[in-house]
Amino acid sequence: MKVACIGNMNNNLCALARYFRDAGMDTHLFLLDYEHSHFHPSADMFDLAYQKYTHQLAWGHPFRFLSVSPDEVARDLEGYDKLVGCGTAPAFLNKIGRALDLFVPYGNDIYEYPFFQFHKNPKHLVHYLSFSSSQRDGIRKARYVSYDETNGIHERKLAPLRLGGRRIRVPPPCLYAPDWEPGAVLRFCHRSHWYEELAKIRAASDLVVFHHCSQRWASFRDPFLNKGNDKLVRGFAEFVGLGRAINPVLIMVEYGPDVLATKRLVSDLGIEQFVRWLPQMHRKEIRIALSLADIVAGEFGLSYVTYGVVNEGLASAKPVMHHRDDELYLGQYEALYPMINADSPGRIAQGLADYVQDPVRYKRMGEEGRRWFQGFVIERSLRLYLKILQGDPRGVGKDTR
Repeated sequence: MKVACIGNMNNNLCALARYFRDAGMDTHLFLLDYEHSHFHPSADMFDLAYQKYTHQLAWGHPFRFLSVSPDEVARDLEGYDKLVGCGTAPAFLNKIGRALDLFVPYGNDIYEYPFFQFHKNPKHLVHYLSFSSSQRDGIRKARYVSYDETNGIHERKLAPLRLGGRRIRVPPPCLYAPDWEPGAVLRFCHRSHWYEELAKIRAASDLVVFHHCSQRWASFRDPFLNKGNDKLVRGFAEFVGLGRAINPVLIMVEYGPDVLATKRLVSDLGIEQFVRWLPQMHRKEIRIALSLADIVAGEFGLSYVTYGVVNEGLASAKPVMHHRDDELYLGQYEALYPMINADSPGRIAQGLADYVQDPVRYKRMGEEGRRWFQGFVIERSLRLYLKILQGDPRGVGKDTR
């Protein structure tokens, strides 16, 4: 059996392809032509093993949907028995009359792409209108859609899609966990571009809070995009104002449309000496940075259980701090990982103060989170995915609704 993993936004399917290959499946990764360079496999791996099974496609961009020949799409995927995809893969496969065996969306591919919005795409009206229609059809025809519990806003967005396949409510195994184990990180340090700089920051600081979410809070009013970065900065400033006899540092990444707005906020709050900025980094470098952090800060806007930043923090055995409304997930999860739950500057400041009072407790929290991530996100999800691709429905039904 040959498996094609189509698309690699957030490097999700690169990890999935590696897991499938570990399981003995002849799996290849296909990169869509619109994906960012920092979502290339080389941004996720320190070696070149990916070159054996990774291929660049000349299609995928929604604004060129009608200009792509169906024959080209069919030719590129000829001979592959099972198709797993994200991004625009549903639309282009629908163009050739094929359906995904497993759709693993990452976000706007399921709650934005299927719904045409004229004001966002006036220059590409015909292409995008046709693309949106095909994306809807392609998602509906997918045999399985892997999308775990989100929140009320996202669920209302999903309802009009009327999924034709079965939805499995588990998070995707979005990173290759063996690379994130402490021993593995140590093996890669000498190959890291930023390790020495990060090590200096670590040595000079008593508390390192690492926040690598996209900076999106000032210029966007769309609740889907608001990361609540300003809440973290204000909460950190409040914590600094408590006058603890320690030297804390908040490390953030120059990534997203509101970097300048966040820098202005840092300046206005007078905490520049406690904040360090790093350039946009590849995930393999993020992996090194997280190994040196005390706390990983996620999003403080909408409630989520899992997403990239949180998964990376959990995989690194670090306590994660973000907003999670547990009431939304009662009965949906057998258990939830322990975390520092905060949705306001005051609660963020209190969470940081509590860590300083009892760091051993929070280090145990990080270890418990890593075990939860390995069991629930990696092992459980992979078992389901493999059953789906192998045509074995046993054990899949209990995780679908």
